[in-house]
Amino acid sequence: ISRLLSLLILISSIAAASATYYFSYRDDEEQAATLSAQLTSRLDDQLTVLEGVRALYFTHKVEGGDHIRAYLRAIHTHARSTGIQGIGIVAATTPAQESDRLALIRKNYGPDARLWPKSSGKLTYPITFIEPYDTLNSGALGFDMYSETIRRRAIQRAWTTGQASASNIVQLIQNGVADDPQPAFLLFLPITDPQNPQS
Repeated sequence: ISRLLSLLILISSIAAASATYYFSYRDDEEQAATLSAQLTSRLDDQLTVLEGVRALYFTHKVEGGDHIRAYLRAIHTHARSTGIQGIGIVAATTPAQESDRLALIRKNYGPDARLWPKSSGKLTYPITFIEPYDTLNSGALGFDMYSETIRRRAIQRAWTTGQASASNIVQLIQNGVADDPQPAFLLFLPITDPQNPQS
């Protein structure tokens, strides 16, 4: 494994179904251009939020993530208005690191937390931190993002390029407990130490 890193993940329910409908079934170029501009603006806003979380991650390396939670609470209204459903940390994990990773998750979220699904691979990317930790998002805690093809491709793009990477449209793990499941996408942002970019 040439490079291990963590990634910030932004979970967005931004009108993915509407976007697919308009781009697939409307030939009105002006309508498509307007929708494209709106989506681009929202993506820019969402990336800004992720970059703020990444800055906090390096400034306050606190395992419990209290500073990140405070930041997200402060921008909660704005975040929801841009379609953000949740923000988390996905940590590259080797089999030897699994017990430490699970211990940290349970320290922050309780003894019932788990890493899932089981993997026989050399590397997994479980969600080790997710906020807001509500009924919906709690269902995704510990999930190995690398176990699913669309998510895995987005992660690979992020750590290969060192840049933000958006997934194709996915059904969220959280949809299992949602009353009205919505298509969504995930935005991954690599966490690399500015003083050691290869970390």
